[in-house]
Parts: sequence; C-alpha cells; structure tokens
Amino acid sequence: EKKELETRAASLQSQLGGIRPTITQGRTEDTYRERIRILEERLDSLRLQYHDTYPDIVILREQLAELRKQRDQAAERPTDVSSLEGEEAVNPLYQELRANLSTTRADMATVDTRITSLSRLLEQQAKRMERIQANKAQYSELTRDMEVNREIYDDLLKRREKARVSMHLDIEGQGLNYRINETAQFPRTPSGPQFSMFAAAGLFLGLAAPFGAVAGLLQVDPRIRARKQLEEDIGLPVLVEIPEVRTPYEKRRDRKVTLLIGIFAVLTVTVYVTIVVLAQMGVI
Repeated sequence: EKKELETRAASLQSQLGGIRPTITQGRTEDTYRERIRILEERLDSLRLQYHDTYPDIVILREQLAELRKQRDQAAERPTDVSSLEGEEAVNPLYQELRANLSTTRADMATVDTRITSLSRLLEQQAKRMERIQANKAQYSELTRDMEVNREIYDDLLKRREKARVSMHLDIEGQGLNYRINETAQFPRTPSGPQFSMFAAAGLFLGLAAPFGAVAGLLQVDPRIRARKQLEEDIGLPVLVEIPEVRTPYEKRRDRKVTLLIGIFAVLTVTVYVTIVVLAQMGVI
C-alpha cells in the first residue's frame, strides 16, 4: 500500500510539473479542444502503466467528460470578440491535482505511522514470546521439582504411618510373631547317581579297555596274519600255508606271560572292589 501511494504521489508530482497554475479561460471551442487533447494525452500515458480502475485515470475521465460538455455548450453559443480575448483564472486541474497530491502525502504519512506502530507492536510481541518461553521452561522445571518432592513426601508419610502402626503393635504386644512348625533337615544320602553305579561303570570300562585296544591295534597294523586276509588283498588263492611252529621255550614263555597277566588282572580287580566296598561303608 505504501509503495502504491508513493507511485501515485510521484505521478501527481510529474503531472503538476506539466500544468500551469493559471489558465486563460477562453470561450471558444478551440480552447476546450486543446485542453481535451492535453488531458487525453495524459490519460493515454497513464493507461500504459495502470489499469482503468486506477484513481487518476478515473479522475481524468471525469474531467474529460466535463470538458466535452463545456465544449458542446460553447459550440452552441454565438461567438463575439470579447469571448476571444479570455481572462486569467486559477487552473482547476492544477488545484485538483495539488489537492490529490496533498491527500496522497497525508495517506503516506498515515501509512508510515501505522507501519511504525505495527513494528513497535511486533517487537513487543517478540519480547513477550521470549519471556513466555523462558517462563515456560522455568514452569516445567518447577513442576518436575514439585512432582519429585511430592513423591518423597508421600513416601515419608507411608514410612511414618508404618512406624506408628509398628510402635502401637509393639506397645500392645500384638506385633508380628513367628513360630517354627518343623525344623529343616539335611538329607543323609546324596541325590542323583550313586557311587556304586560309577564303580560298576568303571570296572566294566576297565575290563573292556584292553580288548578295545587290541581291536584298534589290529585295525591299524599292516601285517598279514591270516590266509583269508592275503587272498582278499591280492585276489589270488593261496596254494600252500606253512603252519606256525613253536618251540618248547616259546610255549613256556607264553604260559608265564599269560599267568602274570591273569594274576595282575585279578589283583587289580580285587583292589578296585575293596576300595569300592570301603567307600560304601564310609571307611574312606
């Protein structure tokens, strides 16, 4: 709005620069025709910049209509010598433009005052919003502190009430009493797998271990120990087999080794069984 008023004031000022303050009022048709031509040129110039609803354009149209009416009236009147001389008078167009310029400048001053007032109000509102935000943060902090203090206060009230009730019960001898109905007893035997089961499993594994070791050794030993094994390996039949011939010394040696192994096995089993029995009896 201010920019529009400034543009209008500049336009009025430029129009005033091209108009004389006084005019010679002639009563001939040519005088009116000249004035109409000047106003039409100014109207065409304004139409190049503004719409037909622009205030200056509307004013010029009204002035042109009035001048055309006066021109028609002058054309109907008879022409004499005194009417050709004319007389000096104040230019009404100049006066009207000056009045419009003064009004426009007054409107500009009003708009400036309004803008200044609105700017001041905006600054006040901005400061007020800053204060509101600061107060809001302070209010949130105070609310949080109040909630914490309220929880602490409620907890203290509950503790005081419990202490008061306990004190009255102790005074009246009606406090909490506990009575043991049945004493706890420790188990005399362990739960889960018994020692005898582990002992039997150990004895079984001890007896089966040598046989397993021998079987594993035979699996990894590359030597041929039987006729059938040789036939399977080479894919041909064996024609002659030389039997093993053992000397009396080797036989005696083998019997001694077997006897020693048997005695050692019997002693081992006897010691193992003795240890298990003593453990079951609680001696060891």
